[in-house]
Amino acid sequence: MNETVKFYTEVLGFTKIVSVPESGELIFAILNAGDVNIMFQQKENLQEEYADLKGLSQNPCFTFYIKVENKNALYEYCKHTDLLVKEIHITPYGAEEFAIRDNNGFILTITEAPK
Repeated sequence: MNETVKFYTEVLGFTKIVSVPESGELIFAILNAGDVNIMFQQKENLQEEYADLKGLSQNPCFTFYIKVENKNALYEYCKHTDLLVKEIHITPYGAEEFAIRDNNGFILTITEAPK
């Protein structure tokens, strides 16, 4: 959890709104960037909250599509790291985007927010 919060705040510019606990080893956090809030919860804590999840093999697979300001600066930061999984390109629908992998292995497709 702590590494996830660090990745999203330091690399992607999210702000930590709340966490449980406030410091130390986190089990829950809400992060914000503009109109977007993302909640992260430690697997064991989530299974405590939702007993039906106990014992299930959980391999979530999804991607995020994130619109940021100044995507080129983020691209420059990521392009020579192991975060980058797809170079910047123009899609068939006209968006300029690139993709990175977060610290948990999820794919984040990055594009520019309209101004």
